[in-house]
Amino acid sequence: GNYTGTLEKSFVITVPVQASLQMSEDVILLAPGETQKLEVIRNGEIAGEIVWSSEDETVASIGTDGLVTAGEEGRTVI
Repeated sequence: GNYTGTLEKSFVITVPVQASLQMSEDVILLAPGETQKLEVIRNGEIAGEIVWSSEDETVASIGTDGLVTAGEEGRTVI
């Protein structure tokens, strides 16, 4: 004979999160000798150590903990 019925299925759709790093501040302005702590915001699954550097250490230096110390007047990229 003929049979009639209903079939139900469930699906889980997972959308992968784009992993990225973002700085806590885009721009900071400091007078010589002033300090400010920067943090990295991790979006998604990013593991590993953050390594900080400054393009011009005479303008601003940054420690392994993200603490920026302003040096002489100028601009630099962290």
